[in-house]
Amino acid sequence: GWRDHAARRYLPPFFCSLLTFTLLAMATWVVALPVDGMTWVFPEGKIVAVAPAGPGGQAGLRAGDVVLEVDGRPLGSVPPYARHRPNQQVVLTVRRGADIHDFSFLLVAPGPSELLWRLVPVFVALSFWVAGVALFILQPRIAVCRAFFWMGQAAAVALSAGQLSAVNQIWTPHLFHLALLALPPLLAHLYVTLIPVGASIARLAPRWLAGLSGLLAVPEIAALVASFREGQADPSIPWAVPSIPRAVSFLLTWSVWRTGLRLYLGLALLAVTLGLVYAYFTARSGDLRRRLRGLAFGAAIGFLPLLFLSLLPEVLWGVGAGLPYQVGFSFLVLVPLSHAYVVGRRDIVFLDRFLNRSLVVFTLGLIWAGLYLGGVGLGLVIFHKSPLLYPIVGALVTAGLAAVFAPLRERVQRWVDYLFYGGWYDYRQVIAQVSSDLSQVMTRQDLADCLVDAAMARLHL
Repeated sequence: GWRDHAARRYLPPFFCSLLTFTLLAMATWVVALPVDGMTWVFPEGKIVAVAPAGPGGQAGLRAGDVVLEVDGRPLGSVPPYARHRPNQQVVLTVRRGADIHDFSFLLVAPGPSELLWRLVPVFVALSFWVAGVALFILQPRIAVCRAFFWMGQAAAVALSAGQLSAVNQIWTPHLFHLALLALPPLLAHLYVTLIPVGASIARLAPRWLAGLSGLLAVPEIAALVASFREGQADPSIPWAVPSIPRAVSFLLTWSVWRTGLRLYLGLALLAVTLGLVYAYFTARSGDLRRRLRGLAFGAAIGFLPLLFLSLLPEVLWGVGAGLPYQVGFSFLVLVPLSHAYVVGRRDIVFLDRFLNRSLVVFTLGLIWAGLYLGGVGLGLVIFHKSPLLYPIVGALVTAGLAAVFAPLRERVQRWVDYLFYGGWYDYRQVIAQVSSDLSQVMTRQDLADCLVDAAMARLHL
């Protein structure tokens, strides 16, 4: 049998991955639940968007209505549509202003586009789960692999719970926010484990973030427990205590509380990112710098669209603003892939070379597009009274850009190499300089100086 320390190493990850996979299966199951053509804010029941051709829109429901009951049952006690089937009639009791109305309509089965839309978070969650479990199975004794496993499980839980909350499962928003709160300390622990920092302030960052996340998780845990009970006092307040003083209840509403959670998550992720940037510019190991570049690439492409195009517009302008979350979630697939590659492989020179060339091409494309648009725009402004000259302007700008392409590419390549390696070299110049120095060599010491000291300086070794 297993020894005690082996059981302690394998059993907790095994049960955690099993529970996470069960949640993934639930998130996959709800993909086929019927739809009403509306977008709700849970658990308040406020309708923020209504498709005119959907069942709710045809029944007369509007954005701004507040759902109070589903088939005569309070909204806070039963997960809506969990027991319904397509083509089944449902009655919503809705508050519109000071009036109460009942609306009856038939639920419909989700179409192919809706099914694909719902499967995006499940697919991304599965990528985190598979990457974390696979890396742990291959290298369970390595600390960074274990840290990546726990980070992947938290991300899978957050995405699965978010998918369940999107179809109005009442308890899942609390689990979603708890998993999000677990991500900053787990990410900090992963990076601190990967980066060989000393006994400094960086080593204590995971503990500080864990403490802050634990404090912020208290009301979410209380609300999660209360969501399984009948008759919660006020579902708009994140505390499972009926006797909350009304003078302070406005500070404890879910909208204020969850805005604070999003700000905390954003600041925590920003702090972790700044720590990675500092570690990158202070690292002396070339291998560590390559790994940090790979992590930065995956994190930037994965998180930035979600943070700045989906999360930030929602915080600033409300639900429904910005890029849909499913589109932002699709970029997150690069996070487990890049992290698993960087953590699992010993030699990542191929990835580093790919990132170097990709950044050069991307930067050249931006500069080329900017110069072309600027040149053509300036030419059209100058010759706005001569439309016949417009094609000539475009041709001249294109010819000018073609003439400066080679030196522009060389300059961008040097800038990227300086960013990656602190400087680089032109092999033609190095060969010419070494050949010139060899022509003046007279002794073995001169030969050693030429082939070792001078060459190392020119190659930036």
